[in-house]
Amino acid sequence: MVMSLLANIGVILLNIYVLWKISVCPLMQTISLKKRVSLYIFIQSLTGIVLLNFSFVMLETHFNFRAVLYALTMKYLGKEIALPTIVIVGIIRFYFEGTYSAWLNSVIVLVLLLTYTPIFNWSKKKFSDFGQLLSLVYYYEIISFSLSILALKSLVNALRVSLAMIVVSSIMIFFIYNVMSDLKYLSDLSTIDGLTQLYNARKFKNDMQRFSTTSSKYGVIIIDIDNFKEINDTYGHVLGDMVLKKVASKLSLYSHGNQTVYRYGGEEFVMIIDDALQQQTQQLAEELLRTIREVVVELEDGTELNVTVSIGVTYRVGEEDLLETFTRADKFLYAAKENGKNQISMGISEKYD
Repeated sequence: MVMSLLANIGVILLNIYVLWKISVCPLMQTISLKKRVSLYIFIQSLTGIVLLNFSFVMLETHFNFRAVLYALTMKYLGKEIALPTIVIVGIIRFYFEGTYSAWLNSVIVLVLLLTYTPIFNWSKKKFSDFGQLLSLVYYYEIISFSLSILALKSLVNALRVSLAMIVVSSIMIFFIYNVMSDLKYLSDLSTIDGLTQLYNARKFKNDMQRFSTTSSKYGVIIIDIDNFKEINDTYGHVLGDMVLKKVASKLSLYSHGNQTVYRYGGEEFVMIIDDALQQQTQQLAEELLRTIREVVVELEDGTELNVTVSIGVTYRVGEEDLLETFTRADKFLYAAKENGKNQISMGISEKYD
């Protein structure tokens, strides 16, 4: 049993490593969204099947940590990958095993298909990332407990098994979450802009894949400092850097929750708002414009330099890649510049508003 437990942990850690290697592979940015989703479904389903083969026995019943795999998949890859994975692994188990437990597992699969997404959406509003993972695992174990009573024909034995699975799964989630947090910290060291302390263009390109593989509607805001070249040429790069840091300081106040801010390059910043309504994104852009107008830099002669920005705003259309949405927002930014700067241009088509 101990070896099977260690094998389960090893399989899931290997899965995390493979996904990480794929996510940083430049080739992934060149293939279509459907192919990326299909690849992830294949990898996660294969991992689930391997876990089936490393099941451990408690009270003459086979168990494994698919609940942990499903929770990690739902949290970090999205329902478009998690739900097909659950179905494929369930079908494979039913086809090759054909036991009473496999029949009961089919019921679990059906319940998860109907309820896993609402449970996850609820947990996102209530808990931290760690709490979301735990809530998904606990939900799976609660469903399993109900059916374990039938499989084990004993309420006491079903309760013992479920409690054991919850305890061990919680330890696994704690361990894996901390490993992933450490990996994220190390990754962030190479994805933080040294001057502004915001995420850099490398981080933005890495996040393209994550946003593009979800079905969520997100908004894209591109902010460009007006007349920045003239500021550098007239007052020098030291003052130019001061302007960048002051603007970044204002923008960093909005980088939280479902809002992420990046310094994309030079004087250009990007904000991605996940699960955003169009009206919310528009209101946020207007607030950013007003907030940055408050930025004032004192010059050597005692006078003050007022900083303004131009902003391009758009929203995801259908299931297009983030790159397509970003390109459209950039065109709106260009329109704002052409129309006099210090303003917002927005819309969901290339007819500038």
